[in-house]
Amino acid sequence: MQRIFKNLISLGIFAITFGLLIECFLYLQMTDRRAHVLEDWEDIIGLDEEVWFLGDSRTSTHINPVQIELKSNRSVYNLGYDGFRIGMGVKRVNFALHHAESPPKYIVVQSDISYIDTRRVQSNFPMKDGMLRYFWSNQIGINTLFSDYENWRGLDAWVPLLRYKGYPLMFFKHLLGWNRWDKRASKGYWNDIGGVGGFVDSKPTAQAQQLTLMGLDSVAAHHNIQVIGLIPPSAGGQERPPLSLLDSLMPGELIWDFSFFLDDLDVNYFKDSKHFSPSGVELYSDSIASLVNNLH
Repeated sequence: MQRIFKNLISLGIFAITFGLLIECFLYLQMTDRRAHVLEDWEDIIGLDEEVWFLGDSRTSTHINPVQIELKSNRSVYNLGYDGFRIGMGVKRVNFALHHAESPPKYIVVQSDISYIDTRRVQSNFPMKDGMLRYFWSNQIGINTLFSDYENWRGLDAWVPLLRYKGYPLMFFKHLLGWNRWDKRASKGYWNDIGGVGGFVDSKPTAQAQQLTLMGLDSVAAHHNIQVIGLIPPSAGGQERPPLSLLDSLMPGELIWDFSFFLDDLDVNYFKDSKHFSPSGVELYSDSIASLVNNLH
């Protein structure tokens, strides 16, 4: 019995040591690399741009900061994050502000129903595979940002490799040191080229229940930042909230309304039912650049 007990202790020590060694190897493999489109938290440290864009995939894959900078007099960064809503968006803003070289003058926030309606504020833990490597020992201090999401496990930060449970593909990508999704050169913009799709099917206009900025307005006021609302394109304006609701949420702020921008565009401007192809991104970013250029 004593021998079995000693063997179990030895096995436990071996497992912990082996796990720690792999953790060290993973850390070294992924230093300055990106194996997932959402592994950009280190990239938003040290920002010094005048205009930040905030939204979901229809911001992160639609707005090209490099193109906007070429056609405007402003420096731009895209803080958009695929799949997230305003709640995590504000957390990203807070994280970026805490680590910024200087705060921006403007934050342009996606202001459609899909992003800022209270029904869409996420309580689940989306796209965990995009942040796995940062959780170990709270490497860059983002664990607290995710702790109120379902499926968050505090032990993910302390038990070697536990956070990879259910994510074997991501584990092997980190093990091999993938660097496929590096967005630094494009300043946060990401568009996987893909093929050409088609128009979004026109549906009855969605009805906004209640809009929320989750405290973004207070954060911006504290740092003397102007908030600008951006309503991205949607077929038939189906994601466009009533402007009266938006005006009451953002009194006195600029609102850039592109709700019906896609209605007259050719099918070649779309990659899939909700996202632009590269030619669509170019057209849309040019339109955004003209507005950015006119900011005071």
